Amino acid sequence: MFNGAAGGARVLVVDSDEASREFLCALLRQHGYLASGTGTGDGALTCTATQAPDLILLDVLLPDGDGFSVCRQPKGAVPEP
Repeated sequence: MFNGAAGGARVLVVDSDEASREFLCALLRQHGYLASGTGTGDGALTCTATQAPDLILLDVLLPDGDGFSVCRQPKGAVPEP
């Protein structure tokens, strides 16, 4: 059962809507999570390659593809330039 204690878990919020992304990050931080955000699938892959989060909240509709394609990428994959 979730007891609200985050213990500093890292959460990556991936959402192209900046207001939604910032709201979720702020809410998570209030509950003790180390939340960061990005607005693209490529940004998500770059973030996960440098430091793997404990949880990813991933929007399905992204400007550079969709959340499903991001999920299919190998762990730690970095997008090509």
